[in-house]
This record gives sequence, C-alpha cells and structure tokens, in this order.
Amino acid sequence: MVHHISRSLPPNKNQEPILKFLPSVYSVGIVRETIGSFLSLLFIASLIIGIGAPYFAGIFPPNVVTWVEQNRTMIIAAGFVANLIGGSILQSGAFEMFMDDTLIFSKLQQNKMLSAIDLAEIVIQALVHATE
Repeated sequence: MVHHISRSLPPNKNQEPILKFLPSVYSVGIVRETIGSFLSLLFIASLIIGIGAPYFAGIFPPNVVTWVEQNRTMIIAAGFVANLIGGSILQSGAFEMFMDDTLIFSKLQQNKMLSAIDLAEIVIQALVHATE
C-alpha cells in the first residue's frame, strides 16, 4: 500500500513538500525470529525430501522412501504452508511516513494500524501545514 501511494504522488517541483514512506525492518523478537527461521528451513527440507526422495534410497529405510514417494505432494504442500506461516511471523508490518524529514506517522509509536482514510487525512493535513 505504501509503495502505491508513493508512486501516485506528483513529482517534486519548485521545492514542494516531500512525502516519504519508509517501510522499516524492526526486530520481531528472538522467539518469533527462531520460529520463523525454523519454518523457513522446514520448507527447504520438505522440498529436498519431496523432490529428491528417489535419490535417498540408500540413506533412508525402504519403507520411508516408499511413504515419501506416495505422499510427495502432501510433503511439499506442508513445506509451502510452513514457509507462509514463517514469513508472516517474521514480518512486523511497521512503517513510517515523513514530510520533509519530519515524522508524521509511525506505526510503532501509534501501536496500531490506521485505515486508509485516516492515513490519507494525516497526509492531507501535513500537506496543508507544509504549504502554509
């Protein structure tokens, strides 16, 4: 959403106010980072096992290789689900809006996400104050 709003703004001419949207990378905490990283590794492992099961005949017991070959789709699908969950766990969704290097909105400071209408009102108010 932030990228689309930034692209729709007119180019800066004649020293008009500059509006910047900065998606930020903030730590989500060690527990969420660990779980998200584990789920991402589980995705890679499921792809390797699901795709390469016939090549692991000498490593795994024959009944395990047979089960993996019969359930290959389920294993790969479970890996994709794990990757989706891991990705959502690792994202904080934090962003900040600046008008001429002055912070006008921060999701971290507000500790909530505003609606698109509320964000538009904040931008309009900041533009009005900047042009006065």
